Amino acid sequence: MLRLGRALLKLELLRPSAGVDDRALPLWDRFIAAGARRDLPAVFAGTAGAALAAAGWAREHGVPLSAVVHGVVPHEARESLRIWALPFEVARSRDEALARVAARAGGGETALPPLDGDEAALAVAASLGRELVSDAAAAGLEPVLLVSPAGPRAAVLGALSALRERFPRAHAIALRAASAADELPEVPFRDALRGEPRLGLELRAVSRGEAATARAELARTLGLLAGHGAALAARIARDSDVPEGCCVVALVTSAGEREFSLDAAASAESRS
Repeated sequence: MLRLGRALLKLELLRPSAGVDDRALPLWDRFIAAGARRDLPAVFAGTAGAALAAAGWAREHGVPLSAVVHGVVPHEARESLRIWALPFEVARSRDEALARVAARAGGGETALPPLDGDEAALAVAASLGRELVSDAAAAGLEPVLLVSPAGPRAAVLGALSALRERFPRAHAIALRAASAADELPEVPFRDALRGEPRLGLELRAVSRGEAATARAELARTLGLLAGHGAALAARIARDSDVPEGCCVVALVTSAGEREFSLDAAASAESRS
């Protein structure tokens, strides 16, 4: 956790997995512990980040896993998945990916639960959520706002539910793409979270240009190379005005090395 004034940046990009997606993997560990056969082909639907987290899990547990990936899949993710030897296909949306997984399950493959579903959010709440509560308490601050890219759905919902249990005033802003042309890894357009007023969850539309500017600024000022959406979440948290004794928590959800191939296009957009 890095403190910038009244902003607390949860640096998930510095974890060994270089991101937040593996926070939900205990869900699959329980699936294996319940007696699921490891020798049968398994399949799941998820983002590129989730597929990268899943590749390591599959190798560790000896599960012949493949993925149906949705959202932006940059060159770096595609090459990493090939290195990890995780077969994958790309779907146009989360709904289409889930439908393909269901169809393959009907053909005999084991369908693993998505790492961005409601069950996964509970797993994330038990790890990331608890850490955020502890970090805020250690800083002597009350988190009143959580900012995150909308793509890591389980991280947003899990973190928000844990914070609101301890700090009822907490609410969240999840960053979605303003248009299909603005989509980035972790910043979806079609597959964004829905706003949930009863949960204190608001969606904010952002552009590639905003994200590119924030990514460059975070690297220049703090030496942190984060994903585009993660960097923008950090900047919004830093610039948010909250009362004395309160703070804004940003989920800096992924490492920027996965998105070098997107820099040229995003930077051009930021100058337009």
